[in-house]
Amino acid sequence: MPDQLAYTSNKPFDPDHHLDGLFLVCSDGRFEAHVNDFREHLRQSLGLRKLDRYFVPGSQLQFVAGAAGHPSTDQATEYWAKFFIDNHVLHHVVIVGHELCAAYGAAPAYKNLSPAQLRQQQEAHLRQRRDLIQKDYPNVQIHLYYMKPRDGNSGVDFFSVT
Repeated sequence: MPDQLAYTSNKPFDPDHHLDGLFLVCSDGRFEAHVNDFREHLRQSLGLRKLDRYFVPGSQLQFVAGAAGHPSTDQATEYWAKFFIDNHVLHHVVIVGHELCAAYGAAPAYKNLSPAQLRQQQEAHLRQRRDLIQKDYPNVQIHLYYMKPRDGNSGVDFFSVT
């Protein structure tokens, strides 16, 4: 059966597998426009030409899903992160967590946490992941962020996590 063309993008394709970084963020579509803006900001501020994108519920939660009471995705997420770093010769990893994350809120281990405690848990997971990646990839720069809607939903702020 012949291919049935559905759409053509006229942007040139670059087959080079040497990308600049991995962008790991929650798949929550409410933040899609903000994440796209932030990705463009990162390209400009960090000089990143091309980024692998890995969108999964809870972003950093996927590295500890089993401990949080979700089905274990820990090994698969670890595998794919290393795959991207190794096979695309990446020098940056950006991981973004966010407020109002349903994946964290629904995690059996975190159901009774207040919003402040939930943020602390998310930021702890971001730091944990940074430390584990740095151990295996000391030359990769890890950038951690937490995004939060502004009061009145007038935008979304991104905060560095150190």
